[in-house]
Amino acid sequence: MNRRWFLQGLSLLIVAAPRDWFEVIRKRARKPKVVSFTPSMSASQLLAYLADNTVEVIELAGTYQLPQLLINTNRTRRVVVRPATGASATFVSTNAPAGNQFGFGASGVAGLITLQDVTLDGYRINDTGLVWIGNAHDITVNRFTVRNCTAALSASSSWALYLSTSGGAGARNVIADGWVVDGNARAISAMQSYHDPNARGVTARGWNVSHVGYALYFNSDITGALLDGWTVDDAGVDGYNGVESIIAVGPVPGGAGTISNFHVTNGGGVRIPSLTDGGGNVWG
Repeated sequence: MNRRWFLQGLSLLIVAAPRDWFEVIRKRARKPKVVSFTPSMSASQLLAYLADNTVEVIELAGTYQLPQLLINTNRTRRVVVRPATGASATFVSTNAPAGNQFGFGASGVAGLITLQDVTLDGYRINDTGLVWIGNAHDITVNRFTVRNCTAALSASSSWALYLSTSGGAGARNVIADGWVVDGNARAISAMQSYHDPNARGVTARGWNVSHVGYALYFNSDITGALLDGWTVDDAGVDGYNGVESIIAVGPVPGGAGTISNFHVTNGGGVRIPSLTDGGGNVWG
């Protein structure tokens, strides 16, 4: 084909192209709106960013000391909260017993929020979890590190991640992969699902849990849980059935979900009638 004819034809196509085509191209080329949340800024500013549906990325950098953050923003577009490139983000205690640092859907609905790659350090946890999820949907909390924490009451009441309920609804579509939890000589526990109605669809893969009370405790009507690839060392709480490290009891045998490829060493007993054994588990 003659090059001149080709270019003339292409120019005619461009002129005749529907305006919708250009709108599609413009939107695809648009860069996401990125904002920075610095340690000198207030908790209310972070909540305002989360409530702004035009914000798609919130970058963190440094060490933060914030009050309890109750997040009740039901977004229409996902926002990702993460460290800026080359930075790290650590949240530290305010030196008072903590309700939770991040509470999703406690007095409203939260949705379409990702929070990832942060460290929670030095909290004294009340009867709850550092990350608490109630009436919330499509929440992703990946690659958290929890360390140097203690319990205001006991290891069986203080958790790194707590799946609960609020306003007659539990969490829906939660992903919590890649957590590292050091329970500080079994002072706190790792992951709990408690109160009904509870979560529907939870994925928790690749956790590294050590020196905790319970590694996992499910006592709810949770369904659709996918628990895979955990490494657990030195876990256990002395209860009615002796020392146990992993418990999953619920209304339907095997109805909570699937547990697979758990490698437990130096742990207490395992009692999981509400979970289906997906294989690859080593209970040490």
